[in-house]
Amino acid sequence: PGHVVLDIGCGDGGMLAELAGQGCEVAGVEIDPDLVARCRAAGLDVHEGMAERLPLESASVDRILCSVVLPYTDERRAVAEWA
Repeated sequence: PGHVVLDIGCGDGGMLAELAGQGCEVAGVEIDPDLVARCRAAGLDVHEGMAERLPLESASVDRILCSVVLPYTDERRAVAEWA
């Protein structure tokens, strides 16, 4: 609770909703515009973008969550971006 958490590849926003319910401030990044729209319709702060080029300011989150996405990225660029 109290942390700002970014879910990279947030999909339908299920984990974002879970974390928000636990007291975290959450944001998501998703490459699929349909999923971005669905998340936004549910009231979630989700940005269209890629793991290798996050559409957020540097050092703007406390924690990063990324589940199943890394193998579908340019891993070196993605991890460098997250750092």
